[in-house]
Amino acid sequence: MRKGMCLALGLTLALTVGAQAQVWDELVNGGGDAGDLLPFQQTPGPPGVPLAAITGTIATSTDVDCYSIFVPLPPAFGASTVGTPGTLSDTQLFLFDKRIGPAGGPLGILHNDDSPAGGTVRSALTGLPGVTGAGDLGIVPIPGSYMLCISAFDVDPVSPGGAIWADAVAPFAFAWENAPVGAFAGPGAPGPHTGWIGAGATGTYTIALAGVATKPEPGTLSLLALGGMALLRRRR
Repeated sequence: MRKGMCLALGLTLALTVGAQAQVWDELVNGGGDAGDLLPFQQTPGPPGVPLAAITGTIATSTDVDCYSIFVPLPPAFGASTVGTPGTLSDTQLFLFDKRIGPAGGPLGILHNDDSPAGGTVRSALTGLPGVTGAGDLGIVPIPGSYMLCISAFDVDPVSPGGAIWADAVAPFAFAWENAPVGAFAGPGAPGPHTGWIGAGATGTYTIALAGVATKPEPGTLSLLALGGMALLRRRR
């Protein structure tokens, strides 16, 4: 196994061994509505423990809820509203890279409107690369902090250049990693993310998570940064 991957895997175990997986609720734990922009997202806690799910409410037609999450091992990442409790029937999920883009905001890396499994208008994201019509075309690039957002269809993220993801791309609505190109990229891709457009339904939601933790202590973050740099060097 490559050195960078070994380090990331070891730190993943350090984050999770002996820790009880947490379910974070926007109102009960967060104290109110989760923000829709960096840095106003909620940050689930306590630090450095597995995060099993996030629950909350899309309270208005333009509401978007965003959360700071930590992904220790990108291929293990997953987020889904398919089959989970909640009254919000038509969801959208977005993942943003919190390493700030050139114009001062996070960059869009993954989006899903309707699950590629079909038969539902709920949403699902994965950290594994896929192909058009079979899965998402993006990846979670390195271990680190990301912003996960949920909205109702059709409330979409924008940058100064316009929509980050192209709207109504049939049969799936997925996006590329870092520098989106092709059918799924909007004119504002990949960001920086600066706001939202559109309106949709209201309701409650549950986002089931895999391969996700709460933000670790600063010392652990430094070690994971080293692991991420090692992985990037291996890819070049």
